[in-house]
Amino acid sequence: MKLTKEEALKQIDELKEYIKGKYEVLLVPESIKIEKGFNGGDGLGIVNDKQVLYFAGNIFKINGCDKDEFVQCKLVKIKPEDREVGGTYFLTYYEDVTKDYNDLSSYCKYLGDDKYVYFYGGDVVTNNNSWTHWYQVVELEED
Repeated sequence: MKLTKEEALKQIDELKEYIKGKYEVLLVPESIKIEKGFNGGDGLGIVNDKQVLYFAGNIFKINGCDKDEFVQCKLVKIKPEDREVGGTYFLTYYEDVTKDYNDLSSYCKYLGDDKYVYFYGGDVVTNNNSWTHWYQVVELEED
């Protein structure tokens, strides 16, 4: 079967997108601090100045944070139905995630039942808005 030029270019673009999504590593920017070592959820906490938002057992908690060492994480695109309670996620409406991936309020802990909690300024907010794109925050493993 012979392809037209347009069909071939379309297949090439689809393959590029597949490869980009499968192999490109999108790092959480250094301005977003992620702490690890918690016993609930995915074990990660989101840091806002001197506070950390994390999961303990089956509830979220906020404690003081006096650490200076944080873990480097990456963003992995997921479907909303793949979220796990206690997981750490980045949420955005944009196809280009770099438009707001420096915004701390885009990082949250998932509570289940389409609810999540996040820092907004100096406050902690729970919400259930629908977001277009969900990314799981995953610790970057050393090779």
